Parts: sequence; C-alpha cells; structure tokens
Amino acid sequence: MSFGIPQDIPEGDYELYLNLPDSAPSLHGNPDYSIRFSNVDVWDPTTGYNNLLHIVKVSGNTSVNHTFDAYFVKK
Repeated sequence: MSFGIPQDIPEGDYELYLNLPDSAPSLHGNPDYSIRFSNVDVWDPTTGYNNLLHIVKVSGNTSVNHTFDAYFVKK
C-alpha cells in the first residue's frame, strides 16, 4: 500500500486508522454517521475511526509533495 504523508511528520511508529464519514457536509464530522467495521475492538466511537491494526514505521526523509486524507496517531 502506498500513500503520501506530511513531510514534517516526526519519525516513529504510528497506528493506522481509516475514517469513512458521510459525505453530507452536515453529517461529515459526526462519528455516528461514519462507516463502522464489524471487527471486534477496532471502532473508536468518539472519532468514528476504524483501527486497521497496522503499524506504520516512519523514518528518513521523503520527497512526497502530495498528501492524502490520512490520519496518523502516534503509538
């Protein structure tokens, strides 16, 4: 899997989450309207994020100029 990350992200290990919010502007920020995976212990009801149970290791410099809508939470 490839994706962009912010150039100024500190090195370290990060848990990987996926948020699939409703596209309606009035519901987009409400976690009650995000898609919830059925897997046990992956849903965060406060944020609406699904923990993908994967660690991303960030090290070294990157020359990526484009970032995607990804959320990184320092482990």
